[in-house]
Amino acid sequence: MSERPAPRGSVPPDDFRRTLGNFATGVCVVTATDRDSGPVGITVNSFTSLSLNPPLVLFCLDESSTRYDAFARAHHFTINVLREDQAGLSMAFASKTHPDWDGIGYQVSKASGCPVLDGTLAAIECRRHAMHVEGDHCILIGEAIRLDAGTGGYPLLYFDGTYHRIETHGER
Repeated sequence: MSERPAPRGSVPPDDFRRTLGNFATGVCVVTATDRDSGPVGITVNSFTSLSLNPPLVLFCLDESSTRYDAFARAHHFTINVLREDQAGLSMAFASKTHPDWDGIGYQVSKASGCPVLDGTLAAIECRRHAMHVEGDHCILIGEAIRLDAGTGGYPLLYFDGTYHRIETHGER
C-alpha cells in the first residue's frame, strides 16, 4: 500500500528542517561583488552540480537574506568549497550581518571580478546563467568560467546542525 502525498503546506517547517538535517552536506561560501557595497558573501550548504555540458552549478538563497539583493544583481559569483579547518570562515559568512572583510584572505579574480577566498578546497567562478524563485528561496544557476582545485585536504561537513570532519583510515 503506498502512502498518499501530504496536502500542500501540511509538513511543519521545523519538522522539515530537522529531517533534512539528517543529510550531510559540504559547506561553501558564495561570494560576489556588489556594485553598491563591495565584496559580499554568504555560507550555503545548498550547492550542487547541475550539468557537465554546459558546466552548470547551482545554489539556493533565502529571499529574506540580507544579501539577497546583492546576489540578485550580480552577474558573476564564486562558489568557495570550504576545507575542514574553515568552520570559522563558515560561521562568519553565516551570520545575519555582513562580515567584516578585514582579516579575511581573498583575491579579486580577473575572470569574474569576485572575491576568491584563500586556502579553500576548491573555487568555481561562474557567470550567472539563470535565476528562478521557488517557494521562499531563489535558485541561482551559474556557468563555470574558471576552476581552482585549491590546496587539497578534506571538506568541511554539516550534519544535524553542527560541523563535522571525515574520519579517515589511511592517507589520501
